[in-house]
Amino acid sequence: MQEPSGRIWYNIDGYIITSQIFDLNFDEEGLKQVYEEHKVVADDTKVKDDSIRANNYVVRKTQKQTGKIVGKSSCYFIETKDKKIMVVWFSSASEDFEVQRELTNLIIEDKIPQANFASAQPNSINFGNRQIQLLDTTCHWEAINSLQCPYNGQINWSVYSTLEKAQEAVEMQMLMSKESAKVLTEKFVDVEFEGVLTKARRVVFIFKGLMEGKMLVIYYVAEKVRGNYIGCVMSHWNDDRINPETKLPPLLEKVMKFK
Repeated sequence: MQEPSGRIWYNIDGYIITSQIFDLNFDEEGLKQVYEEHKVVADDTKVKDDSIRANNYVVRKTQKQTGKIVGKSSCYFIETKDKKIMVVWFSSASEDFEVQRELTNLIIEDKIPQANFASAQPNSINFGNRQIQLLDTTCHWEAINSLQCPYNGQINWSVYSTLEKAQEAVEMQMLMSKESAKVLTEKFVDVEFEGVLTKARRVVFIFKGLMEGKMLVIYYVAEKVRGNYIGCVMSHWNDDRINPETKLPPLLEKVMKFK
């Protein structure tokens, strides 16, 4: 997905990734400006990664997000063929440098097929190699691979290299939600997720303050679907449009049903 600014968003194996080319020379002055924009300070270690097929510097950081949850990021500052600066940024709760290097080289060489990119104004989504049509024209991206359809539900998902990684990722999302809201109920429910019989963890969160009385229902699923390991988090508010027959809002009905 590409923004008007030229920044492109990617998602794979639980990573949030962006790439962007800056009209600045790959020299001390140009890099200084880009470092400032990406909050790279003088004390941050800048190293060259010889696995990247272009001149580069890499900065890696670890930052506490909430509670015991720690976020990790890698920022690749790359010299383009016309001597400008490309920045490829990775953010995740875990690190796999081989995945980072492989994807960075694909981005540099423009080898990611256009068919893999989603429209900024989606009318359909590629969900684990299945195209899903959206009937709600108000649906929009909250973040990469995080789709919200007002009053009709929200889902976010990623494709992972292993089922264990998918399970860890949805578990991490659940822990982050528990840091910011109170759990009202929590249980496992039998569901059919993309045609696969499995169990989803159903957690109901309750809010106070400005959102007093609001309840958010979230389903956490990790499963192998069509040869892909998908981690998916599906949610809806208690005042969303719930189908009385399926007990789900329209967006969640696209990928899951109760058994």
